[in-house]
This record gives sequence, structure tokens and C-alpha cells, in this order.
Amino acid sequence: MQQSLVQIFVMKSILFLLVSLFGSTLSMHANTMQDPARKQAADSASFVAVINIRNATKDGIYIDGYVVNIDYAKAKSLDGKKVKISGRVTIVKAAQTDPVEQGRTVNTKHIEHPYLQIISN
Repeated sequence: MQQSLVQIFVMKSILFLLVSLFGSTLSMHANTMQDPARKQAADSASFVAVINIRNATKDGIYIDGYVVNIDYAKAKSLDGKKVKISGRVTIVKAAQTDPVEQGRTVNTKHIEHPYLQIISN
């Protein structure tokens, strides 16, 4: 009787361990699954630049090698102003089709939620 209780305890422990490992593996896998076109970079950017509305696109505005994701109205209000821009950098992978039907042919660095501070007008 006592031996069967020990066997049940051992089997329950093994089952618990397997369920825990399987759950944590699924959790880790879900955290690493992202849109294949985007890859998070661990670094951030901070720089000062003069906003030029002519560099605006539907994604944001090109500034110093980055696409700073701000809407057109915000870019227009900052046109000609010296601004400190900082934020987390995200790399968007280039389109892999040949010929490229839509998208960019090179990887681009995006600052999706920038912090903007006006330095001078």
C-alpha cells in the first residue's frame, strides 16, 4: 500500500514537472514569435536635428538615417525647428522579393514612439 502511494506521488511529480516545462517552453516560443519583417534592436537613439518636411513619408520622416514615426501634422508643426529626438530603435527588414513590388530594398531603422523636445525655433 505504502509503495503504491510513493509511486503515485512520483508519477504526479513527474507529470507536474513535464507540464511546467511544456508551459514554459510554449511561453518562451510565443515571446520570440514576432512579425518576420520586424526585429527589435536592443539599442536606442538620441540625436539633435532640424526637421525638414520634405523628408516626410507615410511612415514618418527621414532624419539622420532613421524613419522617425510622427504624423504629417506633427512634422509640419516642427518644420524648420531644431529638435532633440530620442527613442527605441526598431529595424524593419527589407523586402525579399525580386523585383520589389512594395516596401524598401534595404533594412531601415525606425523610431516608432519618439520623444521630441524642441531645442530652438
